[in-house]
Amino acid sequence: MKNTQMKRTLGAALLILMVAVLIFPEDTVQAQGAQTNFRVTQKVRNLTKQSFVWVDSLQADAGDRVEFQITLTWQGTQNTQNVLVREALAEKLLYANNLKLDGTPLSGDISKENVTIGTLISGQSRIVSFEAQVAAAELLSAGTANLVNTVTVFNSEGGATASTIVQVTKAGSPTDVSTGPLSVWMIGAVLSFAFALFGGSLLLFYLYIRREVFESPYATRTDRKLAVMIGGIKEKEKRS
Repeated sequence: MKNTQMKRTLGAALLILMVAVLIFPEDTVQAQGAQTNFRVTQKVRNLTKQSFVWVDSLQADAGDRVEFQITLTWQGTQNTQNVLVREALAEKLLYANNLKLDGTPLSGDISKENVTIGTLISGQSRIVSFEAQVAAAELLSAGTANLVNTVTVFNSEGGATASTIVQVTKAGSPTDVSTGPLSVWMIGAVLSFAFALFGGSLLLFYLYIRREVFESPYATRTDRKLAVMIGGIKEKEKRS
């Protein structure tokens, strides 16, 4: 009797926990990075085409050389230390050196390692620049690809990100391989499938708990087997 009651209590607790996780996701995940005193912008220009205006996105051809400009600002009331910058270049963009901080050359590869900015005082801005090159034509897929590049500035007090797009077009029929972010309908389809799968799993779990814990007249699996055996014996006696 006690085992049956414990099973019912445990089953109910598990069901409530799963529903709570579904309805009330972790607030900490949503709040992470919501407030920061860092501000960062990133611009790009096409050096090969001699387009020297800094923009958020541009068009480029295979082999074109482009330059990125990152402006980071600290808006806190106190100084902040150990500021770092890192760039995530798109797959078809190759780092091409010429890394600078406020016009002064630096060594290193900002796409593979953190660049140290040091200490920023309140309201101070620093400018980081570097060059990259679009991959050769034979490495690109036919069609148009949006190459998204994201910079992150951070330290122990927080961080911020900004992105630019280099749009590359190669003549020919586009392939089915995606070279950019998923389209809206694809994201919707994936999310719908995930929710349907999770909802189905939750329903099956609920039905199992209801049958095995709340509605089962038997305390253990052994009792159920014994009841089936007795039923079979009684059925044979009726036939004889």
